[in-house]
Amino acid sequence: MDCKEKFDLLQKEYDEFTYIISHDLKAPIRAITNLTEWIEDDLGDDIDPDIRINLDLLKGRAAKMDAMISAVTELSRINRREIDIVEVSFQDVFIDIKDDVEYRYPFVHITIPNEEVVVKTYAKKLERVLSEIVENAAKHNDSASPLEISISLKTNNDNVEIIVEDNGKGVPEDQLSNITKMFYTLESKDKSKTLGAGLAIVKKMLDFVNGKIEFGNNNSKFQVKITWPLNIIKDDFKSE
Repeated sequence: MDCKEKFDLLQKEYDEFTYIISHDLKAPIRAITNLTEWIEDDLGDDIDPDIRINLDLLKGRAAKMDAMISAVTELSRINRREIDIVEVSFQDVFIDIKDDVEYRYPFVHITIPNEEVVVKTYAKKLERVLSEIVENAAKHNDSASPLEISISLKTNNDNVEIIVEDNGKGVPEDQLSNITKMFYTLESKDKSKTLGAGLAIVKKMLDFVNGKIEFGNNNSKFQVKITWPLNIIKDDFKSE
């Protein structure tokens, strides 16, 4: 068996595994959710409060498992999806993110750069990376005070460097190396409102384009620095 045949075999096994994850494992989860709702209907309006709490807990766990499977599936397909290279304006992306996040999180104010930078790149991946970073700051802020998020960028001959800073609670220094791990959350998983998958997906997308992401606490602000290649050559990246 030559190298191409081995690659094709591995690709077939990979595709079969992804299909099982995204389809076969979701079916019993949907069944659990449906059965829980049927039990609620059978018990009627006079259901015992403790039983209702347990049924809600069961539905919540099933929904979280469904979301985890979706996240694993998305992570596995990053190198195979949305690989069209087109021109994209950073200014347009920032405006879209600002409008969307400020609408959904009224306590957030976002400052974006004025300079216009246009690159030819994987537009969908770039948009996902930047929106995930900004929304991550918004949804993890548990303070009643307004959240200020600032975005800046600069270019050199090879890369665009995007810095996103916010005045939220930040991340403890000893946890910075963990936050791009799949399903890692700062709070216990029972208390966390998120899966801990977003930054893992961001990291995988940046690895795909030979980019980089760094985190740090800077003068009472949490900072995310993204390095994105200025020029993408499609032949440099092969679908896995």
